[in-house]
Amino acid sequence: MDPARITFVQLGTYTILGALMFLITDTRSLSIINWKIGLPSVAYLGVFSTFICFFLQTWAQTKVNPSKVAIILSMESLFGSIFGVLFGMDVFSYNLLIGGIIILSSTILTEIDFNHKLK
Repeated sequence: MDPARITFVQLGTYTILGALMFLITDTRSLSIINWKIGLPSVAYLGVFSTFICFFLQTWAQTKVNPSKVAIILSMESLFGSIFGVLFGMDVFSYNLLIGGIIILSSTILTEIDFNHKLK
């Protein structure tokens, strides 16, 4: 399928559902929002940090083997945790380490063909 179309449908769905949830759960915030400051930031994040990144990710998935894509995408949590600890946003813990090992191991194990016979 066309990566641009997939990205548009994904983000359109996120936008509609997110707006509905906001209106259902937090309508009191509408009166205190500073639209002049907030809207450009949200628009920038929506276009550059979300739409373009989602599009590039979806497009790249059409060019790479699905097994490699699964491993690469599972690395997001690994690198997020590493950079979170390095930049002081997260505290290193054994739970963080064990969780990362479990996520990476499970992804790699799903890509191994245990029925493959060696010659």
